[in-house]
Amino acid sequence: MNGIDLMCQKFGRWRVVQELSTRIHGQIAWLCKCDCGEERTIGSSNLRRGLTKSCGCYRNDAAREQMTGVTGEDHPGYTTGAHTDMIKFYDEMRRRDKYQCQRCNKTQAAELKDTGRQLHIHHKDSNHYNDVPSNVQTLCRICHSITEGEIKRTSIIAKKDTDALRIACSINDYDFDSLKDILI
Repeated sequence: MNGIDLMCQKFGRWRVVQELSTRIHGQIAWLCKCDCGEERTIGSSNLRRGLTKSCGCYRNDAAREQMTGVTGEDHPGYTTGAHTDMIKFYDEMRRRDKYQCQRCNKTQAAELKDTGRQLHIHHKDSNHYNDVPSNVQTLCRICHSITEGEIKRTSIIAKKDTDALRIACSINDYDFDSLKDILI
């Protein structure tokens, strides 16, 4: 044991379970268990300074409690009929395209795993109000960025996922090495 013993102490919803042999930025690492059952490794300083209170369940519970009884137009999740129709249309287009990018064939499951988001819906004529099946296609975030020519956003993505950028470049007839030098 090095430093302050935090064993069995409680910090917010975290209970310290075990000191670990690893370090996090020079701090002692502790295995902690949240009241909801989630376990995570957390550094001493983050626990003692109150920088972490739970695995995220506290924030979710607080938001749920705050919204209890809030319904209809007062609820922040309320959407107009037009917005709901757009969401349904986009879901139908993803289904039509078999839940995969129409340029690099990346699946929606892979996109969700990589980004936590669904595949994008691209408007071929750049008119986001022109929601007709012949004007839209399902694309992953990288192919959509390249297709739209959004170099700045693609640069950020490319730094995280050069393999996807290489595939997107080959499909879109971009020179990967030239684009890589600009973006990364």
